[in-house]
Amino acid sequence: MKRLVLVIISLIVVLPGFAQLENPAIRRGNRFYKKHKYPQAETQYRMALKKNPSSFVAKNNLGLALYRENNDTTALSVLMPLLQQKSERLYMSQAAYNLSDVFVKLAADSLQVHNNNGAIRNLEQASRALRQSIKLNPDDYQARYNLWVVQKLLDSLKQQQRNRGGQNQKQQQKQNNQQNQQNQNQKQQQKQNSQQNQKQQKQNQQQNQRQKQQRQFKGMNPQEIERMLKAVEQQDRRVQQKAMRRLMQHRQHKKTDKNW
Repeated sequence: MKRLVLVIISLIVVLPGFAQLENPAIRRGNRFYKKHKYPQAETQYRMALKKNPSSFVAKNNLGLALYRENNDTTALSVLMPLLQQKSERLYMSQAAYNLSDVFVKLAADSLQVHNNNGAIRNLEQASRALRQSIKLNPDDYQARYNLWVVQKLLDSLKQQQRNRGGQNQKQQQKQNNQQNQQNQNQKQQQKQNSQQNQKQQKQNQQQNQRQKQQRQFKGMNPQEIERMLKAVEQQDRRVQQKAMRRLMQHRQHKKTDKNW
């Protein structure tokens, strides 16, 4: 991607100042600009704007000086209003071209910090500016070439974004599946723990019953224990027989009642 950005050939255009239209500060600023003395060029362009605040040329060249000083935000604030200002078509075309170059630089800066969304937004702005430049000057083949490069890079970034979105969706689905599996394992573990607790409770009850019986029969010899158990068994048998006699009497009584 960085290589694609560097492929865009920057032909930033400093608009010339004509003596009959602009003051000498623009020409001095242009000389400083060509010598790469951008702060001095900025000073001269600002002087020109004090004399003629509506100067299209001074605003365009000031925006470029600011851009060369890496003051991109201020450069945009100066260059963008030029697209709404009426001037010669060639001047407006060059201003739109210059604006696109600022947006391309901002896109490259975004890519440096892996901010693909920011790069996409700036490249879309660059594409619009180049289209406007070409509309105003259809013979500007450099603008056409830059538009092609910008669009290729933009498509590539958007495709990567879509691929990343698909990967994120798959990753999210995988995480959801893992979470569901963990939940199922947790429920299964809880069920096993519950079963083990119930089993342990039953064992404890049985143990308590045995201990109770042991306390009950403590100090008794086996013969005495056997006699006691037989007595309990006989008592249970007498209770059962008594219950059976009551049941039979109840049935006979009901039968007599119905025989009328």
